[in-house]
Amino acid sequence: MTGTLTQRFWSKVDKNGPELSAELGPCWLWTGWKTEDGYGHVAHEGKDIRATHAAILIGTGKLPELNALHKCDNPPCVRLSHLFQGTNKDNAQDAMRKGRNTHASGEINGHAKLTWHIVKAIRKGPTYKGAQKEMADKYKVSQATISMILSNQIWRQHA
Repeated sequence: MTGTLTQRFWSKVDKNGPELSAELGPCWLWTGWKTEDGYGHVAHEGKDIRATHAAILIGTGKLPELNALHKCDNPPCVRLSHLFQGTNKDNAQDAMRKGRNTHASGEINGHAKLTWHIVKAIRKGPTYKGAQKEMADKYKVSQATISMILSNQIWRQHA
């Protein structure tokens, strides 16, 4: 890893991306390392940060305190004019406005770590806190997730 963040960042940006909106202009695509969901990442001060956060840092001089959201809905885009900062709630509301939030739940949610079969097994098991922690470790989720499953706050349908 050589060079400044700015040098390394711009060496991984393709300014000839698709123009998904005439009013926004073309996306600037991150060509470096990306996660499965398409978001770029870059090293900064010994940490791994999202490329969108690096774009905001380079453009404004400050790392964003909130999430970096896309006006263009294109995860690898790092064009500062396509980005805005917001909370998780802002992100969810933006997704709903744009028709992206399909409320996929349970196993059909691509980020789900559990299956209905596992959830049913959790609900049949012991419920004391120590057992919840053991199940959480076994299924690689938090104890809070196990607790919410047991209290039917999550994984409510079909279980």
